Amino acid sequence: MSSSTLNVFVYGTLQPGGRFHDEFCSAYQYRASRAWTRGRLYNFPERGFPAAVEDPAQQVYGHLLSFKTTSPELLDSLDALEGYYPDRRKADNFYYRLEVDVYIEDATTPIIAWCYFMPAANIHLYRGEEVPSGRWSLPAVT
Repeated sequence: MSSSTLNVFVYGTLQPGGRFHDEFCSAYQYRASRAWTRGRLYNFPERGFPAAVEDPAQQVYGHLLSFKTTSPELLDSLDALEGYYPDRRKADNFYYRLEVDVYIEDATTPIIAWCYFMPAANIHLYRGEEVPSGRWSLPAVT
């Protein structure tokens, strides 16, 4: 990772084609690569988005977005979207942001990237349904 690159792993609505991708990502130059990280994936069909929880034994699939910027505004806008406040405990956020190892498909060397995870209590509160494949399907555009 270069000092002028910001890596973010996305697995839901921020993926290319997702409903928030253009709004939050298109103002920045980036490269998108299919990738995965450790975690367990849940879906919230009534809400139209997924969430991952930390789990070293499972995998979550999505995209590594490598932005050609270190602009704090980018992470600030993503934090606001995800309901993350750095001064709060993990459990007091809707999602929390964590640096993780991300693997581009067919690569063996990880890349460090930010990823948003949901506290386990929120999974139960909002009735998340586990996605055993670890892959969230983008809803069809109507």
